[in-house]
Amino acid sequence: MQCTDPPIISSGGNHLPQLVRYDRLMLRLQVRPDCWLRPLVARDASLLFWHVEANREHLRAWVEEIDALADESATRYWLEQAVLRAREGRSLLLGYFEGGRLIGTVGLHHIDRADASTEIGYWLAEDRQGQGLMTAAVSAVVTYVFEEWRLNRVEIVCPEENARSRAIPERLGFVLEGQRRQAMMLRSWPYDLCDYGLLASEWARRRAR
Repeated sequence: MQCTDPPIISSGGNHLPQLVRYDRLMLRLQVRPDCWLRPLVARDASLLFWHVEANREHLRAWVEEIDALADESATRYWLEQAVLRAREGRSLLLGYFEGGRLIGTVGLHHIDRADASTEIGYWLAEDRQGQGLMTAAVSAVVTYVFEEWRLNRVEIVCPEENARSRAIPERLGFVLEGQRRQAMMLRSWPYDLCDYGLLASEWARRRAR
């Protein structure tokens, strides 16, 4: 898709772009011919709420934020906070679309300019599971942050018991760097976390092969 407005990112210090003009929706990452990622903003509240509502029980098992998206008003506030964090360069929330339908999200969290690192989180609609869609989306985001933002490290943190979530970094060549016992409380129940990491040099070698 050709963009007629200025791009959403511009070069910042330490090779990491400053996130600007976030509400212009200019960043678009093509994942597959019919799938792409773009930032979500406040006016997407209805779209995101009904996506969550259709998948609430599925998502609620592992995504604590789902409880905060109780209605369209709460979802709008949640997105407004996401926009503020993006404008500050701290995170970026991307909607994952297939043929115009919102099917999930990919988030870049804890963007660290000094250490050139970030953490990726994601969720996917229940009826789109098992087709490689999220693996393809995360692959596109990893490529983008390494090649365009010049980050050096990407992390993914998954509950040990969430096999589908863990399968994504494992397919993409992330290294399991450790496990933290009972490091996440989800609805008053403790879960162990698996920490995966990937370096830009490792991703470059993988793509070269």
